[in-house]
Formats: sequence, structure tokens, C-alpha cells
Amino acid sequence: MKLFHKFFLPFLSVALVPLAFMGWSARRQVQSSLRRISGDIQIQTAKRASDHISQYLENIHNALTVAQDNPEFVYNRSVQSNSIRALLDNYPFFSGLSLFTRDFRLAYSSARSFSAWDGFGKDWPRVRETVRKNGFYLSPVTFSSAGYPETVLVTNVGSDPENPLGFLAGRINLVELSASLKSLDVGGGTILVYDKNSAMIAHSSEKDLFPKPLSPPDGFQKADEGEFFRDGKPMWWTKGEVGGMSDGWTVIFEQSTDIVFQAVNSLKRKMFYVFAGSVFLAVILCWIVIRRVVVDRLEEIQNAVEAIRNRNFNLSLKVNSGDEIGQLAQGVVDAAKVLEKQVRTSTIGIMIQKLSHDLRKPLTNIRGSLETARRHITGSDAVAEKHLGFIQEAVGQGLDYIEEMLTLGKDRRPPQKVPTDMNALIQSILERMHFPPGVDVSLKLGTVPSCPVDPAEVSRAFTNILSNAIDACPGSAGKIEISTAVQNGSVSFTIKDSGKGMSEEVQKKLFDDFFTTREGGTGLGMGIVKRVVERHDGKISVLSKLGEGTAMTLSFPA
Repeated sequence: MKLFHKFFLPFLSVALVPLAFMGWSARRQVQSSLRRISGDIQIQTAKRASDHISQYLENIHNALTVAQDNPEFVYNRSVQSNSIRALLDNYPFFSGLSLFTRDFRLAYSSARSFSAWDGFGKDWPRVRETVRKNGFYLSPVTFSSAGYPETVLVTNVGSDPENPLGFLAGRINLVELSASLKSLDVGGGTILVYDKNSAMIAHSSEKDLFPKPLSPPDGFQKADEGEFFRDGKPMWWTKGEVGGMSDGWTVIFEQSTDIVFQAVNSLKRKMFYVFAGSVFLAVILCWIVIRRVVVDRLEEIQNAVEAIRNRNFNLSLKVNSGDEIGQLAQGVVDAAKVLEKQVRTSTIGIMIQKLSHDLRKPLTNIRGSLETARRHITGSDAVAEKHLGFIQEAVGQGLDYIEEMLTLGKDRRPPQKVPTDMNALIQSILERMHFPPGVDVSLKLGTVPSCPVDPAEVSRAFTNILSNAIDACPGSAGKIEISTAVQNGSVSFTIKDSGKGMSEEVQKKLFDDFFTTREGGTGLGMGIVKRVVERHDGKISVLSKLGEGTAMTLSFPA
């Protein structure tokens, strides 16, 4: 009622047609900008929920792998009982666990509150083939007699997927998935999860354990977002696909449009009540008051919105009142801060690409000159030729690094994979690296097969990790251990340092572009490492603790 008190007397003397028009125009522009911002937030929320569900399924799969390396799990009833009971006690998402022999006979079963489950019947050969190919099988979602959604996750027993000792099947109560979704901050919205048959299997509603299933928006299979009505209320939805282990699961994040436009709608309603009583007012007096109290402020907000569109975030917009216009102004200021951060990150990437483009030509000229110099001294000075080769290779790596910067965020050509001796590759990299006198480097190279990798890309990733390990050593002194081994059919190499280590917060952001804790760092090195590993279908793991150093392992399929 604050605006009503301010405008009561002047609004009685004139119909506020000019003010209504200007308020309507400003409201539309602010609403359009806020809707775009809200759309970005909804997309991020839907993706965050999809990633959460993928990780949830991965955690369940990891829990079941307790049996993969224990052959006694199939034959020893005591091991079976203890292991399965431990799984049920430690992981509430399991409603039951069943162990089957390699010929699909039920060997052991335990459940929380209902009868044991006897398997897939005639579908077992198809399940076994899926486990052999993917390492797991996730059944279609079914619903219990109480209406609760369930699925079954199957993994093999034993380390050889081609010749498993048996199969471990976990019945998963997806009500626990709903409980985990409630921990996500969804800004007053609701996350709904549907299977490939459009049946709701999980939700983030705080009202019920598992409410009456809510139908998905019409046409959600073909669109990524849209507006619809839920129980007569306008809603906006955004879709996210659950990747990884799920079988066609879809996330729908829906949010009431009233939440997005709360300040605008509040202003609209209260101004309408004020306008209804404004019929005969003194035109000049009313215009002066309205111009000062409302129009100027709305124009200021409109100018601020236009400045945001032009990427000018240094707003002079003053929020000096607590009424609805002040709330609207505060919303624009808050939105500008969020957008400024996003634009700043984008601008840094553009600057890096510009600098990389400017450096590429002189480095190309240097490489050409080195090739000419090597042709002239071939055979006459072996040492000079060797070091010119090192320089030429370093220039080539620099050009490859520049190419990485120029294609940051874009699709690149596939890696040029060739059979590569990883031990020889590591030794050639170390031969070119410079280590401070106080850093002690030790090698523990195991017997490993050749890997189909792009040597240039893997060298770049290895060099980035090794450079970080050197920088982490306190006072240019410390120990770095480099080892190779074969693990689960993959060739892995580990770089372990005795440096200062990393906090959990730093580890969470380690592979984010432009994130760095080093003064003068670009924050791109570890992001490049992650992309190289992903392009080779490999895996990366990090073990670090403050004050105890860091161990980083890269694995590539053999």
C-alpha cells in the first residue's frame, strides 16, 4: 500500500493514461529481460538436476561393485550374507539384493520388507549381454502395489565381464532419489523426473513422500522449454536429459511464472487499484508529482535495462526506497551483477583467442627458420642439431597450444590416434622439461602396452600436470614421482608430488576454465587436460590433501 499512500491525492485529479502507458512499456522491457535471465537459470537448474541423477545412479553402481573382485562372493554363503547385509545397512536406496550364479540360478537374496525377487526369467540372456557390453544393466521402471517406482541394477561378479562368476542385482526404491532431489536449491520450483514412457518416477516436492503422479507438459519430447498450466496456474518448464546410466530418463524443471515476475506483477496490481480511483485531477500538479515520483524512476529503470542490453553494467540506478518500484530496481541491479560475471568470463575467452591468433604467425616463422637452420647444420654439429630439434618441437607444442586456445569452446578435429609407447613418450617429455635443482624426480615405469592416443595432445596434458606439480613444490624443492601401470584394461600414468596440496573447494573448481590459484596463471591448463582425456575416452582422478601433496592419474584405453 506504499504507492497508494503516495499517489492518493494527485491521482484523484486526472486519469493516469500517460503514466499507465509508460509503466506498461517499462514493465514489458524489464519483464522481457528478467525472463531471459530466468530462462538461463532454469536451464542451469535442469542440467544440475540431470547431473545429480546421473551421479546418483553411478553411486549405486559403485556400491554394487563390491562383488567384482571377490570370487568367494558366489560360493561362500557367509561372505554373501555379510556383504549383502552391509549393502542394505549402508545404502537406503536398496530395497533388496539378489545374487545369481552364472547360469541365472538364485544363490542368495535379502530384502527389507517384502519377498525375495527371483530374477528376469527368460530375459536373462539379454540382461547378461547388456552387462557384458556396458558393465551394468538398468531395468525399465516399474511401480509397486503401493505406487512407488522401482528399478533393478545388475552388475557382474568377478573382474572379467566376458566370463562372469555370477550376477548381483539390486532393487532400487526410487523414493530415495526423490529425497535426494529435495536437497537441491531450485528457487521455489519443482524437479520432476520421467522415464521413457513419460511416467513420473521422482520429484523434489516437499509435500508428500510420493504424491499423485503429475503428467509432463504436452510436447516436452520435441521441445526444450515452454509455458503450460498446472492446476490452472501458469508455469514455465525447462527440460534436461539424464545421461550416463539412465535409460531415456528426462528431467522437467517447472516454476510458477509468478515467482519470476513477482515484483512486476505486484506493481501492476497495486497501480491498477490506484488508477481505478483517478478520474479528475489537476493535470499540471499531477504531472509534476508523477514525473518526479514515478516516471523518472521508471525511465531510470528502462535506461538501466537498455544499458544491460548494451553490456554496460556500470549502472547508476539508485535503490533508495522499499516500495514496489524499489524492489523492481533492486531486481534489475541484481540481474546486472549476474550478467556482468558471465560477460566478463566470455570476454576473457575472446581476449585469449585474440592473443593466441596474434602469436601464431611469429611462432610459425620461427619454426620455419629452425627447419632451415637444421638443414644447414645436419651432420656437422650433433649437439646443436639435437637442441634445435628440441626448440623446434617446443615451438610446435606452442602452436598446438595456441590452436587449443583458438578452438576453445568449439568442435575440434578428432585426435590423431596412433599406437604409442607411453613410457617412451613420458621419457621424451622429461628430457625436454626443466626442473629446479631442489626438485627430485623419480620414475616407476611399469610394463604397459601401447595405447592408441594422439601423442601431441597427451604430451600437452602430461606437461600441464607436471608443470603444476613443480609449482606446488615449496621453495622449488620437493619430490615428484611418475609411475605407469595397467589397471582394468587401461594404461594409466600417475604424477605424485610432495607439494602443498589442495583444499576440497579448490578441487571442485580444478577443471573449470579460467580458474587458477597461481599468480599470473591463465586457469586453462587443467581444463585442457580434462578435454584431452575426454577426447580419448579416458578417465582422470585426483587425490589431494592440504599439506600432504597431490596425486593425479590419467587412464587411457589400451
